[in-house]
Amino acid sequence: MKKGVYAALSVVLAVGLLVPAAAAEETVAEETSAAEAVTADAAEKETSAVEATAGDGSAEETTAADSSAVGTNAVETTAAEAGAMETGTAESANHESAAEASAAEASAHESAADTSASDIRVQVDGKLIAFPDAQPYLDPVTNRTMVPVRFVSEALGATVGWDPVKKKVRMEREGSIAVLVVGQRRVDVDDLTFRMDANAVIRDGRTFVPLRFVAEALNQEVNWNEEEKLVTITPLPPKQPDPTLMLHDPVAYAFMDEFYNSLRIEGNAVVGKMPKFPKDHALMIKYKDFINGEWEYSEYDIDERLDKKYKSGDNIRIPHSIKGGYILLAVFLKGKGLGAIRIEVPSLQAKWGIERPL
Repeated sequence: MKKGVYAALSVVLAVGLLVPAAAAEETVAEETSAAEAVTADAAEKETSAVEATAGDGSAEETTAADSSAVGTNAVETTAAEAGAMETGTAESANHESAAEASAAEASAHESAADTSASDIRVQVDGKLIAFPDAQPYLDPVTNRTMVPVRFVSEALGATVGWDPVKKKVRMEREGSIAVLVVGQRRVDVDDLTFRMDANAVIRDGRTFVPLRFVAEALNQEVNWNEEEKLVTITPLPPKQPDPTLMLHDPVAYAFMDEFYNSLRIEGNAVVGKMPKFPKDHALMIKYKDFINGEWEYSEYDIDERLDKKYKSGDNIRIPHSIKGGYILLAVFLKGKGLGAIRIEVPSLQAKWGIERPL
C-alpha cells in the first residue's frame, strides 16, 4: 500500500494527456476505476506511510494519518484537474487534428519541392509574402522546405521576439506562445513540445524553420502546389487554452525538462539519462505500449519508482514495439502531485500537465 497513493496519482495524471481518440474512452474508464479503487482503499486503511525519497536514495516516513490525508486530498484534487483537462482536450481535438493533417500533407509535399529558392512563393490568406532579404529554400540534407520564420509569423499576425544571447525565437499569436532555439529541433508551444524534422538555422541573417513548423506551432493549414511552386497558408481558429495545468513548480519542471531533453530513439527503444533527483521527491514513470493495435498489457509495460531503481546520471532504456506507446513521468512531494509529462513514442511529442515559463 506504500506505493498505492503514488499509483493512484500516476493513473489520474495520465487522463487527458494525449490519449489517442480510438482508445480514449476505454483508457479513461479503466484508469478511473483503478484510481477510485485505490482511493477507497486509502480512505479505509489509515496504516500506510508515504515515502519521500532523498537525493542520496534514503527514505523518510511520515505518520500514517498524515500520509493518508495528504494522499487522499491529492488524489481528489488531481482527479478533478485531470477530468477538466480531458474536457479541454476534447474541445480542441478538431483544431489539433486539422493542424496535424495539414502538417503531414505539407511534409509529404516538401519532398517534391524545387531546389531553386527564387521559385518558391508563400501566400497567406490570398496575399503573397514579400521576402526582401531572405528567400525560402529547399534544404538538400533534410529535403525540407525552409522559410524565414519572422516574415511568415508576422504575416499571420504573430508578435516575434529574438534573444541574441540564447539564439531563441519567441512567437505569440492570439494568446498562444511558441518558442524555438536556433540549432535545435525542439519546439515548445503552450503545453506541447515536439521535434521538427530539421534544425532551425540562421541563413542570410534570418532564422529559417521547416515549413511543417508553421502548421504545428502556429496552428495553420498549409498546402503545397507543385506546379506553381506555391505554399498556401490559411489560418485556423485559435486553440483553446488548457485550464487543467498544475501551477508551475520550478523543481518538478526542471527535472522533467532535463529528462525529456535527454531522450532519443535508438532502434526500437527510447534511451535517456536520469537527471539529479530532487531531494525528498518521489518520481514515478509508466510506459504503456500500443501493441497489436490495442492498449492492453504487454511485455514492454513498466510502472515503477525512478528514484528507487536508478541513481542520478544512470542511463535508462525503454524498449517498445513497432507501434510505440507513451511514457508518463510524474513528480510528487509527500504524496502531492506537482506535475506530469506524457511523451509519445516514437515521435517524442509531449504534453505537459504543468504550467511552463515560455
